[in-house]
Amino acid sequence: MTQMPAPGLGDRIARYRRLNGWSAQQLSEQTDGAVSRSTIANVETGRREDLTVTQFISICMALRLPPSALLLDVEKPFENAGVSFPGDTPAPFGSEAPVAKVMRWIDGREPFAESPATERHSVISALVDDYQSDLDTLSGSNVRGRFLQGRDDEEVAAELAVVERRFQRTALLLRRHGVVVHERNWGDLKPAQAKATD
Repeated sequence: MTQMPAPGLGDRIARYRRLNGWSAQQLSEQTDGAVSRSTIANVETGRREDLTVTQFISICMALRLPPSALLLDVEKPFENAGVSFPGDTPAPFGSEAPVAKVMRWIDGREPFAESPATERHSVISALVDDYQSDLDTLSGSNVRGRFLQGRDDEEVAAELAVVERRFQRTALLLRRHGVVVHERNWGDLKPAQAKATD
């Protein structure tokens, strides 16, 4: 598995773990065993400087933080992030990029200069966002969906039909971009079923 060294990573994990009021053992349990207590302790104390990508993502998810919060010192947003780029790769933000700018890039809010790869990523990301929003509405797992599922009239049925068509169209566009999309038929979802899944 790929290793991810990141200066200060251990300090940031310890800081956020303590903010949650957890011991290293409790953080390990929150990762469902993906990261052992000893690994967490070793990273926090500096005896170990890296994690696998799987371990890193598990810790981010357990702490409910975006990756940028552990990779960068987000509490010093205007300091140089110290990001270097290999070989002749042009730095997207200049050689003295502040933490805030790199954080926005990691979080997907600040793209590199346009290229076919960034364009594809942007298109797929927007489609996935639309797909997930419509899925949440149709399944009643977001506020709009619960509101609509809780009512039973023709206007609501028409709006849900529009969402269902948009959902199917978005799924088709994702497939055309090579994204695997699982088949779902939310047209048969009844309001009682939606409430039962909350």
